[in-house]
Amino acid sequence: MMRRLTIPSLFVLAASSIAFAGCSGADGKDGAAGPAGATGPAGDPGPTGPAGATGPTGPNGVTDPSVSGITPGAAFVDRTVDVTISGFGTNWDSSTTVDFGSKVTVNSVNAASPTALVANITIDPDATLGARDVTVGGLTYANAFNVQSPVAFNVTGTMAQGSLAIVDAKNLDFTTPFDTTYTGDGFFTPIEYTNISISALPGITPSISSVERYMLSMLMFVDVDTTAGSKDLDILSGPSGNQVHFPHPGALNVAARTPTEITAGTPADGNITEAYGSALYKFVPAGADHIVNFEVTTTSTDAAPGIILLPSSGKFADLITYTNTGMFVADSTNPFYMIVWDNYGTPSYDFSVAVDQLAVNGFAEQEPNNDAAHAQQAPAFPALFKSASLANASDEDWIKVNVTAADVNKRIHVKTLPGDPRTDTVVEVLDTDGTTSLGGESDDQDYHEDWKSDPVSAAGTYYVRIFASSYYSSSQKKYVALIQIE
Repeated sequence: MMRRLTIPSLFVLAASSIAFAGCSGADGKDGAAGPAGATGPAGDPGPTGPAGATGPTGPNGVTDPSVSGITPGAAFVDRTVDVTISGFGTNWDSSTTVDFGSKVTVNSVNAASPTALVANITIDPDATLGARDVTVGGLTYANAFNVQSPVAFNVTGTMAQGSLAIVDAKNLDFTTPFDTTYTGDGFFTPIEYTNISISALPGITPSISSVERYMLSMLMFVDVDTTAGSKDLDILSGPSGNQVHFPHPGALNVAARTPTEITAGTPADGNITEAYGSALYKFVPAGADHIVNFEVTTTSTDAAPGIILLPSSGKFADLITYTNTGMFVADSTNPFYMIVWDNYGTPSYDFSVAVDQLAVNGFAEQEPNNDAAHAQQAPAFPALFKSASLANASDEDWIKVNVTAADVNKRIHVKTLPGDPRTDTVVEVLDTDGTTSLGGESDDQDYHEDWKSDPVSAAGTYYVRIFASSYYSSSQKKYVALIQIE
C-alpha cells in the first residue's frame, strides 16, 4: 500500500517540474524564457516483469496496474447491487470483464473512467457466504468482497433429530424490515403473522412466535427421522406476489442422535444441560391392546419437564400429547418416541422417565349402540373400547359392564383418550336400571375425560354412557375409552 501511495505523488511532482520549465514570468519581463521546445528529464524505466515480460502500460506509463478498491465491500445473498471498482494505472472500459466468483452474476459493466468501473451484480440465494476474490480484466484483488446473509440466526436448545428449539432471526438488511402484519388478538384468537413464511424444510416444522421489524422468533420442531446435517433457511417477508427473501445457506445444523430405549418398570435417568435442551427416548410396547403409562419427574424446584409423545412415525404432525404424566394406547409393537423438554427453559437439571404397561381386553365399537337397550357388552376388566367415534353432536355410545360380588363398593373408572386429540367427550356411569346416575356427568374440564363413578352397591350389569359436549367438532370425533373397576 505504501508503494501505491508513493508512485502517484512522484508523477505529480514531475508534472509540476515540467510546467514550470516551459513558462515565463509576468509580462515576460521577470523570468528568462526556457529553451524552445525543451522538455523535462526522462523518467527511469520500470522494473522488468517475470521472465522478461512487461505488464501493460497504463496511464502515465504505469507498467503494474492493479485493483485498488471495491465499494461496497459486501452484499447480501438474493440481492442486486451496484459495486464501484477502483483501479490504479488501468485502462478499463465497459468491455472489461469482471468476475465475483461462483453464483454471482455480473449483469452489466459501465466505465466511469479508465480507472473506475460500476458493475451491477446479482448474488444467488445459495451463494457461499464469506470473502471471495474479485477479478477485473485479468487483475485479481484477493478477498476483496464479502457475500453475507441478510439475517443472522441464534439457536437456543437442542437442534437434533427428535427435538425442538427456539430460533431467533435478526434482520441485518436495514433497508428492508420484516412485514409485521398480523391477525388475532392473542387472547380469544391466536396471533398469526400473515405476511411471514418460512421456506419448506423437510422434517422440520417452524412455528412463528413473534415478529418485529428487525427481529423474528420461532419454534422449530425437528422430526425423529429428519436427515441430519446442514439446512438452508429462507424467511419470506411481504404479501403474496411481492415477497422479499432473507436466505441463509447452512443456517441450521441438525445433529444426528439415537433415542435411548426405555424398558417397562425400569426408570431411565437423564440430565438437561442447556436452556430449552431436550432428550430423546423410545419405548416398544409388548403388543396390541396394551395401555402404557408414562411419567417424567425431577428433584429440581425450578424445572418443569414434560414429555412430548410421538407415535412410531416420529413426526410432530402426529403429536399425541405434551404432559408430565399420561397414558396412551398401544395397538401393536410399533415404538413410541418421548422427548423430554421443559418449556420454561430451565438449564442444568436431572430427571427420570418411568414407563409401565397394562394388558387390556379390547373390543371395537359397533353401531347401533345409542341407548341402554343397544349397549355393547364389554369384556372383562380392564376393557378398552376401541375405534369409537361420535358421528355427530347428538351421537351417544353405550357400553354395559358386568360387576361381580368381589367388586361391590368399588368404583367404575372411565378414561377417554385420543383418537383425535381434541375430541370433547362427556362420561356418565348409570346403575343397573340404565337410568339412575352414579355420580352424574363428568366435569368436562378438558377434551378427554377421567371419571370415576360413585361406589357400586351390588353385583350386576352397569352402563357407561359416552357422548359429545356442547363444543362438538366434526373434525375431532374419534376416541378410545379405558374402563376399569377400582
